[in-house]
Order: sequence, then structure tokens, then C-alpha cells
Amino acid sequence: MRKAGISISGIFLMLAAIIFFIGDNCSQAGADGNSAIHIDEPMETELNKIENLRAEYDSLLMSIKGVVFVSTGLGKTGRPCLQIGTSLPIEQIRPKLPKELFQVDVVLKYIGEIHSQDE
Repeated sequence: MRKAGISISGIFLMLAAIIFFIGDNCSQAGADGNSAIHIDEPMETELNKIENLRAEYDSLLMSIKGVVFVSTGLGKTGRPCLQIGTSLPIEQIRPKLPKELFQVDVVLKYIGEIHSQDE
């Protein structure tokens, strides 16, 4: 009989999915080609807004069936974004999200079900 809960390999798999998502949607280098990212005042304001929204909505988002992670990162434009990974098609998740989140750039990415290796 299987035990309910998250196994260590399940946690590693989830972290791998998060790293995959961040690497796919976030810039890795600053304008000068170094790994450091320059944060200007407007970007810091955007980051603060995203972090405030995450603090308010993180638990609610994680309770939505199909949401597997919520993170802060840099979108394809190089500006801060709220990232939401889903195990269900994005079209099923987007209507369930609070409208207040869309004050900032929101990137949804379908990553599919997350399973541990022993499943």
C-alpha cells in the first residue's frame, strides 16, 4: 500500500520542473553578458508589486487544482513576472486566477503532471 504525501524523489522532480520553467522563460544574463542582473528602480517597483501579490495570493493559487508552483522571475522581455506552472491546460487555469494578479506580467506554463520516479 502506498503512503500519501510527497517523497524525496517527488520533491527533486518538482524542483527540476521549476528549474526547467525558470530556464525556459527567464533571462540568465544581464545586459553586459554577466550572470548578474542590473535592477533599476522601475524593475525594483515591479518586483515589489509581484512579491506583494505573491504574499497575498500564494496560498490561494496553490490551492487551485492544476497549479503546481508559483514563482517570481524574469519574463521574455527581461522584466519581472509572476510565473505559474500548471499540470492542466492553461485554458483551464487562467479563468480561476484572481483578476488582481494581472496588474503584473503573468506567465503561465503547462508542464504536465509531476510524478516521483517510483510511480
